[in-house]
Amino acid sequence: MNESTKKKFIIISMIVLIIIILCIVSILILKKSKTENSYGKTEGEEGYITDADKGNVQYQVENVKDLTDFYSVEDVLKEYKDQSFEAEDMRFLQGDRIMTYIVLGNNNICYIVRVDVYNLAYEIKEIKESDIDKISIKEDETEILNNGNNNFKYKQISIEETVKMYYEEINRLELEETEKMYNKLNEQYKKIRFPTYNDYKVYVEEMKEVIQNSVISKYSVEEKDGYREYTLVDNFNNTYIVRAKGVKNYSVLLDNYTIKVDNYSENYSKLSNEEKVRSNLYIFIQMINTKDYTNAYNLLADSFKNNYFKDQKSFEEYMKNNWFSYNLQTNIDIKSEGINYICNVTLRDGAGSASNETNKTIIMQLKDNTDFIMSFTV
Repeated sequence: MNESTKKKFIIISMIVLIIIILCIVSILILKKSKTENSYGKTEGEEGYITDADKGNVQYQVENVKDLTDFYSVEDVLKEYKDQSFEAEDMRFLQGDRIMTYIVLGNNNICYIVRVDVYNLAYEIKEIKESDIDKISIKEDETEILNNGNNNFKYKQISIEETVKMYYEEINRLELEETEKMYNKLNEQYKKIRFPTYNDYKVYVEEMKEVIQNSVISKYSVEEKDGYREYTLVDNFNNTYIVRAKGVKNYSVLLDNYTIKVDNYSENYSKLSNEEKVRSNLYIFIQMINTKDYTNAYNLLADSFKNNYFKDQKSFEEYMKNNWFSYNLQTNIDIKSEGINYICNVTLRDGAGSASNETNKTIIMQLKDNTDFIMSFTV
């Protein structure tokens, strides 16, 4: 075999090998397409839906929790009505091609907005009804043609923008529409923390400066059963918990200690005693920072209250005069003496170099479960 023949043989062999590889890849792709449908389920897996079954899939009307969907639909209604239009509530029915939205506007009128996700086109129907719960819709996969005047544009809103919008709305409502914000508080939380609207008004007035000067510093988002939970922490280390069933259908908790999270007791039980003391100190300081003198007073040992603070009013007056309005814990030294834990705590009234500093000694006893009692030097 001469040199030229060898080269031809090698080239032909490589071409054949490439063809074989392409055939194998094609077979694998075809096999995958047959066993995995558009719902991300594989044949034999629970929830797998065949092409023949797709027409029988039953979707349910749900609250819109995604801000991109919510404000994208709101924008087309602003064009349809006017720029002052705001969506107060929004539900949706998912389809394969058509997304159907029911929208309650700030004009007390409901609208049905159908969006063709393939053609990026929409159509609007006005409903003379102010109760969104009375409106029922059925899946309608009829194509919507894009005529140039009904182009649907998605208004992308990131998670960072989402939490910022919630945080700013909560602060605005607290300062400008206090009663509306009070009605947005989680019902269980409200009964414990602010039994009356006047209690909440006093809180807002005392926290006014903090609210005006706060910014969000960190956040987390978690999907719960039936709602999305946003945990927001500001630069004063105050925690806001937003439980959103829908974008505008949400409730708020203004701290993370009044109602403990589901796994708090389990996580607390795994801590060392020193870690439990640190955790409890954080809770007490947060109570003082958020002017929650009722719950803070209830943590004091009875003998300590009898000697120094016969009632909550005297305790509240003392704390306002002898602790900072905002207390930032910068250092803590804990020593165990019998059943007591002696905590030397350094507090500052801010994070800046010019902030004032003070030292406090706090004595704590750990009780059953997550309970504890405490006192401090007066």
